[in-house]
Amino acid sequence: MNARLTWVRIAALAVLFDVLVSAQGALPSRGPRRVEILFLGHSAPSPGAGSSDRLAPVLKAGLAQYGFNFSYTTDPADLNAANLATYDALMMDPAHATLASAQEQAVLEFGTGRVVYVASGGDEQLWNSPAFQTSMKEAITRAAGPQVMARLAALKIQPLRYTDGIVPVPNYEHRTPAPKLQAALSTDEAAKHFQIPPGFELQLFASEPLIAGNPEAMAWDERGRLWIAETKDYPNNPHPSGQGNDVIKILEDTNRDGRADKVTIFADKLSIVSSLVFVNGGVLVAQAGELVALKDTTGDDKADLRQTLMTGWSARDTHALASNLKYGLDNWVWGAVGYSGFNGTVGGQALNFNQALYRFSRDGQLMEHMASFTNNTWGLGFNETFDVFGSTANGEHSVYVGIPRTYYDGVAGLRGDGKKKIDGHYAMQPNTQKIRQVDVQGGFTAAAGHNFYTARSFPKEYWNRIAFVNEPTGHVVHRAIIERQGSGFVEKDGWNVAASDDEWFAPVHAEVGPDGALWLLDFYEFISQHNPVPAGPNAQGYPYLNGRGNAYDSPLREHARGRIYRLAWKGAKPYTPMSLSASRPLELVQALRHDNMFWRTTAQRLLVERGQTDILPQLIAIVNDRSVDAIGLNSAAVHALWTMHGLGVLDGRNTLALDAAKRALTHPAAGVRKAAQSVLPKTAPSVTALLSSGALNDTDLNARLNALLALSQMPASVEAGRAVYVLSQQKDVVDDEWLPEAIWIAATKHQEGFLQAYATDVGLSQVMRIGVRGARGERAGGVDWSGMTQDDTGWTTIAAPKIWAETSLGEFV
Repeated sequence: MNARLTWVRIAALAVLFDVLVSAQGALPSRGPRRVEILFLGHSAPSPGAGSSDRLAPVLKAGLAQYGFNFSYTTDPADLNAANLATYDALMMDPAHATLASAQEQAVLEFGTGRVVYVASGGDEQLWNSPAFQTSMKEAITRAAGPQVMARLAALKIQPLRYTDGIVPVPNYEHRTPAPKLQAALSTDEAAKHFQIPPGFELQLFASEPLIAGNPEAMAWDERGRLWIAETKDYPNNPHPSGQGNDVIKILEDTNRDGRADKVTIFADKLSIVSSLVFVNGGVLVAQAGELVALKDTTGDDKADLRQTLMTGWSARDTHALASNLKYGLDNWVWGAVGYSGFNGTVGGQALNFNQALYRFSRDGQLMEHMASFTNNTWGLGFNETFDVFGSTANGEHSVYVGIPRTYYDGVAGLRGDGKKKIDGHYAMQPNTQKIRQVDVQGGFTAAAGHNFYTARSFPKEYWNRIAFVNEPTGHVVHRAIIERQGSGFVEKDGWNVAASDDEWFAPVHAEVGPDGALWLLDFYEFISQHNPVPAGPNAQGYPYLNGRGNAYDSPLREHARGRIYRLAWKGAKPYTPMSLSASRPLELVQALRHDNMFWRTTAQRLLVERGQTDILPQLIAIVNDRSVDAIGLNSAAVHALWTMHGLGVLDGRNTLALDAAKRALTHPAAGVRKAAQSVLPKTAPSVTALLSSGALNDTDLNARLNALLALSQMPASVEAGRAVYVLSQQKDVVDDEWLPEAIWIAATKHQEGFLQAYATDVGLSQVMRIGVRGARGERAGGVDWSGMTQDDTGWTTIAAPKIWAETSLGEFV
């Protein structure tokens, strides 16, 4: 059946601007709520062409204030009965000229007729015009039907109120009329302005007065209790250590009604606290200028030990401090830092970096610079197979760390920064046009966080696939859809998991909690833009200046509000609260099998910190389990391997542990194979095990990438070099973005066998060794990657590998 004939059958009314609306219908739901619309659009076939990708967000931002929620897709497969049942109306772009018969049938059954047929012709000016938006509002109202609109009316959304404010609101975009100050909303009113995906519910966990200042960061302890960093000093009031106004709070829901009812101040007199992580039996806190270890030794939930673990962190700009501290699966603590940076000495080693990711040992005696970013770095996230991602300010909201910088050490011809920008779109999709951005206007100017959905309470499409990136200036929590491409990843625009037209909604942290829900920290601050200052002085003579934290100083900033939400899937299985303890090690081992990565990582940490190997048989049993879940993972085995590594039993002396790790090299789950490659001891027998497992020919290119990197850290081997050369000739390697660099890195280590294989292949008797940076301080020879281009950071673009040789100079095979 032709889709256009379908529209003839279901159309009931023609309205302005080429809109067809079918006869009204209603969804079977109860209670006051917003209206849910699914928009089936299309991407522009060419630059400048009409594109619902570009125009649908305009309509979304214009109609959100009336209680209309838009979800967007370009995939006709989303026209199925189960999905359509979650919406009140369907909008369709005529670019979808034909539909599959099942999709047509689903639309016909849904839409006796909650269907709006809208052409995406015109431009943003037309779609942003009051007349057009009014016509769309009327069309959707008719399509949704009186019962749905009655539920919207019962919600009683109050219009947002605006005043001139104490001083004018910054007008970075030079808008006419100039923006005004919106009045703050109560928690009840704010809830009416949220858009979340159909099937979810947003629950308020805590707000003022329990929260007396901006909640900056959060983490959960082994008892599942929420800890938050509450900062009153941010951004312009930094204090010396021990003299600040910031606190670490423990928030508990003791009566199990979903709301915090108990608050304990664990530590005070902190300043500009930006992150916290549990480690070494206490909590490690990043604040202005230092990392501080806090510990409660008496059991009263009050920090009685306070020790500076690491200095060297600049506080010259308070929105560029160390942040996003996380316990890594490798049993190191990872973090991000902005352009304030680090310049200090750790374990006798001088380090100087900024706008970067780093990791350090739990005792603070070793640190490594893992990746360099291009902007102020506020995001770090791990997926369930321990791939590393991040986000930055100013147009780089999703970044993949494919080859950490440490692997490039000593390798000539490559100066990699470890990462690649993978975000697939510029624009964010706010629910209001009233946003204030200094730069990257309309895009991600303040992207913060990159935490994956790593539990199983949400629908399957989220599992280990969707990351959450906060954009406080746009009042959204973005859904970054992360998908595999070769050995690496790409990001696609999933619009938002939470958005509001309330200009005070300023999400800064979104992460999966112990219950499998997504927890959101809302600064609830009208002025969230840090710097630069607006042009001044303003009309009232008030000077626009930066304060001591290098942030725009404004009386419009407030520090008395903050809100914490839980976003939960209505169909999730009930959560049974848990509490883990190092005194119950078998429970910790069992928790490694939990379907929530939070509990698995917490159990791993406690087992490693406990430091005893009596549970090794149980860990080996988990590693030996060759089952996989619905998305091809066995995350329990990944954590078990890293736990064994953290306990020191994979140094080659424990045969049972080492044999288990070697067996895991051929595990059905690629993530387990990767973990096994990484935890093997850096010995000659490990080279043999890696090669005999077929790791260099793994069907999963990401696992193959990891195998090459693991091999590059092992003793030089002629056999390994030959295998790397053979791999370098494969088309899927040549065409990949990351694998050619990994080949070069591995070939540098195992160059003798690599060049022997090359000589045999091309019939040469003499070839020069691959040069490395050494006493000679120069590149003596090596691999020539034809088609490579070079910029000021080194070789960056690789088309095809080709080995070259010199016979007149250097050292020969």
